[in-house]
Amino acid sequence: MMTACTSKEQRDLEAAQAAVEKSDFKLAIDYLDKVILRAPGEENATKASREAARISFFELKDFKKAIEYNKQLILSSKDPEERKLAQKQIADIDFNQLNDYS
Repeated sequence: MMTACTSKEQRDLEAAQAAVEKSDFKLAIDYLDKVILRAPGEENATKASREAARISFFELKDFKKAIEYNKQLILSSKDPEERKLAQKQIADIDFNQLNDYS
């Protein structure tokens, strides 16, 4: 039996990936939300936000949640290009998916 020293966040990321592989996207989001709440500002939260935004947009078509995850990505990502892309995604979702022109 192998035991590895992994954090709860890492285990939740792995569980989310397993849920995605089974097309259980709502369960995957539950695991990703735990990571985001448990480790805000950490690299694992950035990974979780990135994946949750993708799942919300492409798989669940929950555009409002996709916006929220992109906002979290703007706050947690250390990559300026990724933050800019998340801002563009929010504008695109508002304009093209939600028809919110304000």
